[in-house]
Amino acid sequence: LQLVVGMIIALLLNMEIRGRNLLRALFVLPWTIPSVVVALLWTWMFQPQYGVLNYLLTQVGILDGPQQWTQHPQLAMVSIVIAAAWRQIPMMIVMLLAGLQSIPSDLIEAAQIDGAGALQLFRRITVPLLAPVISTTVLIAIINNFQMFTIIFNMTNGGPLSKTTTLSIATYVKAFTQFDMGSGAAIGVLWLTALAFFTISYHKYFERSGAIS
Repeated sequence: LQLVVGMIIALLLNMEIRGRNLLRALFVLPWTIPSVVVALLWTWMFQPQYGVLNYLLTQVGILDGPQQWTQHPQLAMVSIVIAAAWRQIPMMIVMLLAGLQSIPSDLIEAAQIDGAGALQLFRRITVPLLAPVISTTVLIAIINNFQMFTIIFNMTNGGPLSKTTTLSIATYVKAFTQFDMGSGAAIGVLWLTALAFFTISYHKYFERSGAIS
């Protein structure tokens, strides 16, 4: 989600449009907000009685009435994903936009002269040249999501029915709520091992593919 939305916005911000610098600043703004503030902000927006999201969706006819977003077993994780993506997509935009601006303009112009369309330019030039940036940025995003605690803890505290209990929440609950330090430490070690194994495998895969060196 972060990659797709971030790529679309980065491509738009890379175009010659009026107010481009202002738009770039506005899109980066959520990244500067502390995670606890983001959690509180979205908790208020998802609030069933006076939350703006319920009001807007009810007004346009998508919902029949207020929805318990953060307390609904099927919607709680969706709420977390929306809040986390809003907080982290700006980082993806910044990285991808920097990569787009490093692509030589003469390659784009030569391809356009040869009759390449927008889709062909994206597939044959943009994506291959952005591959190192994409691989690194996606890895950082995955690690950040793996480590996420503040937003989940403040929005749902791992509930309802443990539907949003991630490894970070489980470690906290075991160690500091149930005072089971052994289980908390075990989860932490397994968490570190899984993340290290994934990171090494991910790096080796993209190294073989030539995306990174």
